[in-house]
Amino acid sequence: MLYADTSVVLSFYRSEVNSAAVEAIFLCQAGQIGLSPLVRVEIASAIARWSRMREITEPQAQQIESALQTDIEAGRYRLLSLPAGVFDQACRWLSSRDTRSRALDALHLASAVQQQCCLLTADQQLATAANTFSVDCRTLDELVCSVGLHRSDAKPRGLKVTLPGEAKLMSETIIEDREGSRP
Repeated sequence: MLYADTSVVLSFYRSEVNSAAVEAIFLCQAGQIGLSPLVRVEIASAIARWSRMREITEPQAQQIESALQTDIEAGRYRLLSLPAGVFDQACRWLSSRDTRSRALDALHLASAVQQQCCLLTADQQLATAANTFSVDCRTLDELVCSVGLHRSDAKPRGLKVTLPGEAKLMSETIIEDREGSRP
């Protein structure tokens, strides 16, 4: 099972450079993507920040939240727990001072280990820390190459903002920023 960190999951719901690759991986791995409570909190934080910064509108923010909840209920993700041992492991790694990891990154690493998952990230610094602590980890680039997908070959099949009242499959929803460009 893959433990998708926030950098990966957000690309599934907002049009970004990694969106097509994430969509391809998520479709291939449906039901085998682990989602921790930590990722859910970070997603809520990112949506709130985008909204405050006016990168997305309130209807777009609600659409992302709704799409995530719909995908959770549909079984796209396996909800993972965050046992106390995760915090102990994260503290040990941070106390070693072997990486530039911050608290949330250490918690992601420890959570992936505790759940016996392979960490999937688009964050190179997190991948470097995973390597330092011998955590099973694949970067998005590595996984994309291993399945033969090239970002230039695929475009997300996601849709621009769907306004309330318009029915679309939530798994197809990718929110583009206001200018229609990718951040």
